[in-house]
Amino acid sequence: ASKALRMDVHVRGPVSVSLFPAFGISLADIRVTNGDSEVATVARAKVGLKLLPLITGRVRLSRMDLVKPVMSIVRQKDGKLNIETPKGKLSGDRMVLTRMAVSQGSLLFTNLESGGGIVLEGVDITAGSLSAGGTPGGGLLKTLSFTGDVRCRTIKAGALTMTDLLMRVAGVNGVFDASDARMNVFGGPGNGTLHADFTGAEPQFRIIFAVRQLKIEQLLQESPNAKNM
Repeated sequence: ASKALRMDVHVRGPVSVSLFPAFGISLADIRVTNGDSEVATVARAKVGLKLLPLITGRVRLSRMDLVKPVMSIVRQKDGKLNIETPKGKLSGDRMVLTRMAVSQGSLLFTNLESGGGIVLEGVDITAGSLSAGGTPGGGLLKTLSFTGDVRCRTIKAGALTMTDLLMRVAGVNGVFDASDARMNVFGGPGNGTLHADFTGAEPQFRIIFAVRQLKIEQLLQESPNAKNM
């Protein structure tokens, strides 16, 4: 895992092996660090392994379940991200999972350059046909492909709070689209489309969203700039 991520992965909790219903390994208290920065923690993980490659001394994953993962991304004052790693040729084959599930996850993004940030809590993901890596010069996000359902209980960006995000995402090699995203914002339900492109030097996002039954009082409370409109 450390070699694939180009970061240090430490398992502090117990490790156990299961044979039924499928061969796999359970791990607890996982820490991922990049230099002096802690990038992610995972309370519990279950990893399915393919038996045939093991016989020939190769490790190939079939599925992955993560419970209470927390990812912390920080943009430093110099503009660099704490998840940046030295560029180099990716080793090994492309990772392919038939299933990946995330439950009770969190994502924290802190921008020390601008003073802003965003927090996602209660993230649940069920993805199939997930693959990444195996492409020279490509990072994890730039080579990531998957189709799945994403839920998020709350999204907080400054004074703005959005709830109950639900969307189906499909992406190939770092380009992702959600054609029917739904969530509550400014006290009213809304829906729209999202597009994300991680293939360039900087991620690009396009969001088109419409809100029904907008509550003006909540808009003014959560968006102070709206008071001057």
